[in-house]
Amino acid sequence: MSTSSRSSLSSLFILEDHQRRISNIGCLMHLIKGSIGPGLLMLPWGVRHAGIIAGPIYMVLIALINMHCMQILVKSSRYLCKKLNLSALDYGDLGYYSVLYGPIQRLQPHASKARIFVNACLVLTQFGICCVFVLFVGQNIRQVFAVYWENIPGNRVFMALLIIPVILLTLIENLPVLAWFSTAANAAILISVGMILRYLTPNLPPVTSRPFIAEITDFPLFVGGVIYAFEGIGVILPLENAMRTPEYFPKIIYIGMTMISILYIVFGFIGYLKFGSKACGSITLNLPITPFYETARILYSFALFVTYPLQFYVIMEIIRASIDQDSKLKTKYLQWTIKALIATFSCVCAIAVPSLGNYISLVGTTVTTTLAIILPAVIETLTFYEKAGTTYQPIGDVTAGDASSSDEENERNEKNEESPAYEKLRPLELCKNAFIITFGTIAVFVGSAAVLKSIILTMKHYNPEHVCSGGVAALKNTTYFNSTIRLGVDV
Repeated sequence: MSTSSRSSLSSLFILEDHQRRISNIGCLMHLIKGSIGPGLLMLPWGVRHAGIIAGPIYMVLIALINMHCMQILVKSSRYLCKKLNLSALDYGDLGYYSVLYGPIQRLQPHASKARIFVNACLVLTQFGICCVFVLFVGQNIRQVFAVYWENIPGNRVFMALLIIPVILLTLIENLPVLAWFSTAANAAILISVGMILRYLTPNLPPVTSRPFIAEITDFPLFVGGVIYAFEGIGVILPLENAMRTPEYFPKIIYIGMTMISILYIVFGFIGYLKFGSKACGSITLNLPITPFYETARILYSFALFVTYPLQFYVIMEIIRASIDQDSKLKTKYLQWTIKALIATFSCVCAIAVPSLGNYISLVGTTVTTTLAIILPAVIETLTFYEKAGTTYQPIGDVTAGDASSSDEENERNEKNEESPAYEKLRPLELCKNAFIITFGTIAVFVGSAAVLKSIILTMKHYNPEHVCSGGVAALKNTTYFNSTIRLGVDV
């Protein structure tokens, strides 16, 4: 398989550790890093749309489905690698070969479209994340400045001011530099989350003060937000491909996702218990106006801002891989132009719909649900159905190639040979996949309709001075605020 067909996420991990593969602990850290983002901070808003009791229960169910889909994605990848004599597959290639050798002959000539579809979902997911980053930074930084700046412009102005810095950030493509950015972002997120929990945990009201179950019409917003929060599906295959001991990866998935799930459930539960119906799309917007919590806002905003180029790198690598090598689009200046246009468009989308919770739910109910829930079940069904793969043709020789990579590829081939020869799916497994696909499809269509309706209502009654829009009207009675400046806005 040529490197041009690899996804950008694969190249990120492989290039960072070209000669020495990732250890088990390193893999666990990458999995956690790839899963925790702004989705964590919207979970109280998500639980608000499910109920204080129903929310955590549903989060456990979604977490179990998510973990299972990660496992069957790895299982399918290992099986096809062994059958096709390949060292590794990325998500797009996995979609391609599962259709090419799948049981539905009419689909086999269109296998290349499956790769295009998967890569398009990856690009749209990363683009949605970039929009969320811009929206989060604009609203939180605006709220920090609002304490000191009378007659401050709305959060849309702050998002517009981010266009030039964001474009400049996209010019950074040096992976070691991006790795330093990611390390700094991880530290900032860790400190910020600790500061936020310091405010959330004391003086919690009784559980009975919150609705146990929310309105059924709000449930799709919760599902989309939670699936977005479990955003690690894109790094699963790259991590497994880059591991020194990939046979332990299934256990690492269970360990890592269990840790993440516990954090998510506790954070969503406590956050909603603390703020109730006032919980914003990012819990940082609900924090009081004091230097301590202003620091928490700034740290998390810094973390998302400096990792914007890492998310953007994924988009550009997939675009570059899909462009012919001789195309004029391979020139540096035209690529810079493409970067500037996409980065600007991400800011424009954030400005157009400055509703963080709705934005996260929209991304979650569409492309993230497709990638994390629907496609893994489809791929497993196509790969292991009894009529699948009757004529596998090895398309890679893992013993061939240049001398510098032959040992590494031989090692990978030996490990693939040790993988079990999975048998055809049993009827119960087919029913399980049918349930997952049905659940995901309903979530996409019903969730998208619910989110769009919520966006329309939010924009109809949009108030830039509302606390969930980066305003400070509801926070202005705090001691620190009163000792600093009064903005003269009506509560």
